[in-house]
Amino acid sequence: MICFPFPYPVALSYYSAQRATQRIALWLGLLGAMWGLPGLTQADVGALVALPEPREVPDFTLTDRQGQAHRLSDYRGRVVLINFWSVWCAPCRQEMPAMQRAWEQVRDQQVLILAVNVQDRAEQVAEFFQALPVKFPVLLGGDAAMMTAWSVQVLPTSLVIDPQGRVRYRVIGAYHWDQPAALEALLALREPDAQSTR
Repeated sequence: MICFPFPYPVALSYYSAQRATQRIALWLGLLGAMWGLPGLTQADVGALVALPEPREVPDFTLTDRQGQAHRLSDYRGRVVLINFWSVWCAPCRQEMPAMQRAWEQVRDQQVLILAVNVQDRAEQVAEFFQALPVKFPVLLGGDAAMMTAWSVQVLPTSLVIDPQGRVRYRVIGAYHWDQPAALEALLALREPDAQSTR
C-alpha cells in the first residue's frame, strides 16, 4: 500500500492556501506515474528492490526534531536508510515500528536510519511521534523539490545508500525493515572493516 503526496481534501484545513496549492500541483503531476518508475512493477511495491545501476544521490542538510543539523554527505562511509514519509500516510505509520526494531539492531554497526518528513509542520510531527515513539533521527523540511531531486513519487519511499553515497536499494510502500533479509541486505553493504567487527 502506498500514498500519493497529497492525502485528501480534508487535509486542506491544516495548510495555508499556498501550501495546499503546491500539494495539489505535486499530486496532479505525480498521479498515475508510479508504474513509470524505472524497473518498477506492481510486484515490486512493498519489496526491497536492488537497483541495477547504483547512482549517486544529491546531498541535503535538514534539521531533526531536536534542532540538530544532519548533512547526508557527512555520513559517507556508513550505510544510510532514508525513508520519505508524512503524518497523514497510513502505510508510513505502519512501517515505523519495524524501522525502530531494525534501528535497535543496526545502530551500532555503521548503519544509520533517517526518516525525512515531507511537508508537515513540526507540531504535527511531534504529535505523530507522541503515540509512536522512535529513537532514530527524524528530519524536518522535506518538500516537493527534494522529492523531485530524489525521484520520490509516492509515500512511503525508502532508499538504501551505500558507504560511497550511491543508491543500492529502493522500497516503494511500507516494508518490514526488521526482517532478517532486510537486515542482512543493510549489513552486507558496509565497508569490509565494519563487517569484520560484527
